Amino acid sequence: MLFVLCTSNLVWASEYLDGENPTAKSVDVLDTSLSYGLKQKPEDRIFLGNWIDNLPAFLSESSLTPRFRLFSLDRNNKESPDNAAIVYGGELQFISGQIADVFSIGASYFTSQRLRNDNGESTLLLRENGSDINTLGKLYLDIDLDDAYLRLYRQTFDLPYVNKHDVRMIPVTHEGYIYHKTGKKLNYMAGQITQLKRRNAEGFISMAEAAGAANSGKGTTMAGANYDFDNNFSLGAINYYTHDVFNIFYSKFTYTGPITNEVSTRISAQFTHQNSIGDELIGNFNTNHYGIQVETDYRNAILTLAATNTGKGSAIRSPFGGSPGFLSLILEDFDRANETGALAGLSYDFSSWGLTGLSTFSNFAWGKNAIDTETGNSLPDLNEQDFTIDYKPQAGLLKGFWLRYRYARADFDGGQTIQDNRFIINYELPFH
Repeated sequence: MLFVLCTSNLVWASEYLDGENPTAKSVDVLDTSLSYGLKQKPEDRIFLGNWIDNLPAFLSESSLTPRFRLFSLDRNNKESPDNAAIVYGGELQFISGQIADVFSIGASYFTSQRLRNDNGESTLLLRENGSDINTLGKLYLDIDLDDAYLRLYRQTFDLPYVNKHDVRMIPVTHEGYIYHKTGKKLNYMAGQITQLKRRNAEGFISMAEAAGAANSGKGTTMAGANYDFDNNFSLGAINYYTHDVFNIFYSKFTYTGPITNEVSTRISAQFTHQNSIGDELIGNFNTNHYGIQVETDYRNAILTLAATNTGKGSAIRSPFGGSPGFLSLILEDFDRANETGALAGLSYDFSSWGLTGLSTFSNFAWGKNAIDTETGNSLPDLNEQDFTIDYKPQAGLLKGFWLRYRYARADFDGGQTIQDNRFIINYELPFH
């Protein structure tokens, strides 16, 4: 069996996953950021064997899947210049059939081509010099071990802090050597991640360099597990040890249960600890981040309330992907040193109105008491409001089409404002 990460119609309240998925109808079908990343499932693919008969399994069970994306981003910054870019491109993904029922390979080529570029390099849609992006972001070997497998070399993850953060044209991809075990209740993985490729880059750099340690080739040793006690309780933890740089420990607990026949709730708690280690190549620091979130559904609507607090020793660092924090939104993560944050969000799926595939969600968050750890001075309080509307039909001629509009505004005490407008078209060609 070939395993790759799949996406569903879910809502997460962490931008690195909200950016990849529309909203859900109820909390019963929600997944947590950790359990989602540790579960590997077959993905819908375009099988070459449907076109050509009498091929060996390596080819007849192979797939070639083109995914087109058009992305427009227009941002008004706190200070000039503003940023705007329109680009097109996407991904061409190949996954082979198996050799000897054990070995298979996968690869993805990504491209982002300019249509408009007004200081567009700052949008992360183009390279740092404003040029197009063309890169072989994924190239891996899978070794099937029945209920476990090894994945070797360039790949993507959807884990807290180490993920593809696919909210631009091209995802973050990593070079790693990972053992992955799947089960009915317990899922875990362990391995070594050596390098990553940023969203606006063609080449790979070491994990240490990505974290800020110049000229260091150090990698990250990781291990994590998630256990589903039953349909209601889930507990997981994961650790990333970037040698001579810093360590990240993350854990999450989730409870889901009904209140009435029409109302269910999900309560989640998360904890992050980060600290410098070894030669402390990016400095000495130690900090924690706590969060609690309550999501309640009623007739295709989900109300979300969340609160977080970050230790005063340092801001939370997430150089390997998006942050899993409950207040990680389009513009801000609300995890500055000593920051206390709160969020209220509402989502709705319009399928009960006969508008299948149409959904929307909005969040409003506040952040207070943040400090600059170098000077001890207070940083401006801020608030952010986000709005997203999605149209993603699941059947018929438009299956594979996804239209998305996103708006975000962050206001800082003192009168500074950031405004962001995004228009995105995704289309996976329906050659199934």
